[in-house]
Amino acid sequence: MTDRPNIDTAIPHLMGRMASTLGINPAEAFDPATIEAAAERCTHCPDVAACREWLDLAAIRGADRPPELCANHDLFEKAGQIETI
Repeated sequence: MTDRPNIDTAIPHLMGRMASTLGINPAEAFDPATIEAAAERCTHCPDVAACREWLDLAAIRGADRPPELCANHDLFEKAGQIETI
């Protein structure tokens, strides 16, 4: 038995969409504690409507950086930089 959370249930839907949009695999980019903390921030997002709108537009136009409004902006930004180095 492992203490690693089930990645599929630990990540809120919008956080998963954000990671996918940015080409980030949370299970590979982050440790379990970081995923849990990020999921908690996402769950308490103050602007879900703006997040959904950004994700919908990014699905059409593409995106290589997270939006400033994202509660996990810095985390995704750092992961994106690591992935491209």
